[in-house]
Amino acid sequence: MRLQRLTNLEQRKIVEEYEDTIKLINRLKALLASERLILNAIKEELLSIREAFGDERKTEIAEAARKFGSKTSSPKRIWW
Repeated sequence: MRLQRLTNLEQRKIVEEYEDTIKLINRLKALLASERLILNAIKEELLSIREAFGDERKTEIAEAARKFGSKTSSPKRIWW
């Protein structure tokens, strides 16, 4: 491939990347300007997190069987 064609391809890539960056900036500015859009973005993020990590608990949480008495629940002395 000739050098001129290669440089032309690189220029196109740079222009496309620039245009994509401008679109992203405009979308983020609109997001920051609208509370509704912010809440929708948060909702979408939470839903995607639930889909990724929302499986059932694999361990069991059990209550402690031992009851604490007055002697065990209060410290004897506190030394600072």
